[in-house]
Amino acid sequence: MIMDMKKVLKQIIILIPSVVILALGISLSVTAGIGSDANASFQSALSDLIHIPVGTIVFLYNVIVLLIFILMKSRFIGVGSIVMGFFLGPFVNVFTSLLTPIVPSSFFGKLIFCLLGVFFLSLALSWYIPLNYGLQPADMLIQTIAGKIKQSYGTGQIIYNCLALLLAIILGGTIGIGTILNAFLPGKICDLLIPRFAKLQKKIRI
Repeated sequence: MIMDMKKVLKQIIILIPSVVILALGISLSVTAGIGSDANASFQSALSDLIHIPVGTIVFLYNVIVLLIFILMKSRFIGVGSIVMGFFLGPFVNVFTSLLTPIVPSSFFGKLIFCLLGVFFLSLALSWYIPLNYGLQPADMLIQTIAGKIKQSYGTGQIIYNCLALLLAIILGGTIGIGTILNAFLPGKICDLLIPRFAKLQKKIRI
């Protein structure tokens, strides 16, 4: 039991940097104000359609997906699922409050913010996904898609984002250039970065 707790603690320590960087990436993209990611656009459009607060939609979406995978006794459930679930939101709130006052007013500046957000988001995902310590709900779906079509995580993410983007459009959601960038770039960047982290992860994986 003591060894198990030590293992869990070490996994949390390894995961925390990716949570912080992921939160920074999300916050940069959101505060840029040129379009949310496809998943957020879909959830926001659904919120407007059925008149339920978007926070409630996000909560219900995550809970439903998580319950489905728990019932399936999925290998995607683990320490990472809990760490992402509890810590990601608060970090996003902190970074958003820090970044909002310094968002550039020009479109070019906002685009730089968005591209930095895409990069940091991709960097964090490329680190935490291959660790196999447990995934957040959206990544469980992405990995399932990738597994079904026998393709990389990045390809699965692009497909998932395209489906979410299509649903957002059907539901009348707001789409911007940031939505398009977030739909296609992270998957490609993850496929480039994941192999480069493999050697280091092999040394520290618990």
